[in-house]
Amino acid sequence: MSIGCVYIPPENSKYASKDAFEEIEREMVTLRDDEQLCSLIGDFNARTGTLLDFVIPDENLVEVLDENLNDEITDFLYDYQNLISLKIPLKRCSEDKMRPNTQGYKLVEFCKRNNLYITGGRTGSDKGIGKATTKDNSLIDYFIVSSNLFKYIEEYEIIPFDALFSDVHKRIHVKLTTEVTTIEKEKSSHKRKTIKWIEKDKHKFIENIRKNEEKVLDLCNEIESSKKDNHDINRVITSLTNFYSQAAKDSFGTFANKNPIKKNHGAKNRNKPWFNKSCKLKRKQFHSAKYKYNKQKSINNKNSLKRASKEYKKEINKCFQNYQLKTEKELRNISTNNPKEFWKVLNKFSPKQKKESPISLEVMYAHFKKLNESVANEEEEFQLPNLESDYFNVENVRMGAYTTIVTRTSVGSVDCLQCAVCARDCKHITIKSE
Repeated sequence: MSIGCVYIPPENSKYASKDAFEEIEREMVTLRDDEQLCSLIGDFNARTGTLLDFVIPDENLVEVLDENLNDEITDFLYDYQNLISLKIPLKRCSEDKMRPNTQGYKLVEFCKRNNLYITGGRTGSDKGIGKATTKDNSLIDYFIVSSNLFKYIEEYEIIPFDALFSDVHKRIHVKLTTEVTTIEKEKSSHKRKTIKWIEKDKHKFIENIRKNEEKVLDLCNEIESSKKDNHDINRVITSLTNFYSQAAKDSFGTFANKNPIKKNHGAKNRNKPWFNKSCKLKRKQFHSAKYKYNKQKSINNKNSLKRASKEYKKEINKCFQNYQLKTEKELRNISTNNPKEFWKVLNKFSPKQKKESPISLEVMYAHFKKLNESVANEEEEFQLPNLESDYFNVENVRMGAYTTIVTRTSVGSVDCLQCAVCARDCKHITIKSE
């Protein structure tokens, strides 16, 4: 099963995209297997009212095309019948009585193309209601699922608006049950204690806060009466954080985190070697200008952002070129003075990879053995000539380090003219040709 979280900007937003649903569809098709259950949840900013999110095929057209329809196409066309078998109503209910907007029409078309269905107004405590998902009584947040996923939905509820979690939206509470067996992993001796929100115990959390309500008021008064320097503010904020954390622990308890976060000590500094202090300074100035422009979109702030962006890019290019020149100079230096270090540097850029030969040693041995046998059979037997009539006499030649200078005579004989055998005598060698 795949679950995707979605946010689509409103129609009149400068971040709005006409192809938002097409992009989501392409991404979903890429990641989704053929028979995989799929679901999407989030803020679609789409008002659909009670528009149908499924298509009932025309029976006359189905009869005409009956010969060309296979089981896969038939299952796709009649996918909506899975809702009927699960006793899920085909028609939705909705408290949002406003006219559907453009993104609402796009959403229902998206559902029709992909056999996805809106759960709001169909299941859980929201069945037959279709509660609004914002404090303005608009229904723009959805949980859309494959038809076969309805049987796994145990709870579906729209939580009343709470300003603590959002300025506009209400929370969607979904609980899924599966028959998948969990595999127990090896227990770690070091487990991180975490606090998990439990909906049924939220009244305990509220009671624990109200018990020490005076402490919170004292901290707030302390901020108002103090000089409001950074030290005092940090101290009060820390006290407030500890207060709410302790109230949560007393209300919900703590749980051991089964998957503790592993610290990556090797990833402390991921900057490139050429990214020096001047680059960091320009980057800081660029982010500062960007922050100011986002806070107040004035002409001066816009010009400052452009200027900071150009300076940042210029500094990066400059430092990168200097680094390349420095590296080139160092390589030329050590290539002649220190070859060992030179090859160490080169090996960093081209690490050795052990490649296994596709031909085994046994195959190579058999091949060359066969090759040598065939060559030996083809060659004629080599016989030495009769050298009895030739004068070939070598006596008392001392083997060792010596040099011999030879010249060819007019009659074809080769005479040894000079022998240096560590001041020892050797006989001359004469080879006469026939």
